[in-house]
Amino acid sequence: MESSSENLEALDMARSCLLELRDEWSPELPTEFMLSAGNYKFRGNWFQGVASACMLVADVCGNEDLMSATNEFAMKRRGKDVQERTTAQEIWEGDQLIERALQILDQF
Repeated sequence: MESSSENLEALDMARSCLLELRDEWSPELPTEFMLSAGNYKFRGNWFQGVASACMLVADVCGNEDLMSATNEFAMKRRGKDVQERTTAQEIWEGDQLIERALQILDQF
């Protein structure tokens, strides 16, 4: 089991990651298909980052609701083909998950 200071360090890293994913990644959806681009929320690695950081928060804080919501979010993306376009709704759901995790961190 990790020490309390290691948990706090992990939560600080998760908070930093969540803030970056929320604030420094663009929600803009391109009109043309793009395999590689800058920091856009439609990219698969944005979704992976959201899920990973939220899982860490849920695990360390012992929040089953966040864990369940994060699992559901990740499962929706798991079966998605790379050729399928990301929707604004999917990005909104990821942003909402980030907000939930940040609220939990604020209360922890």
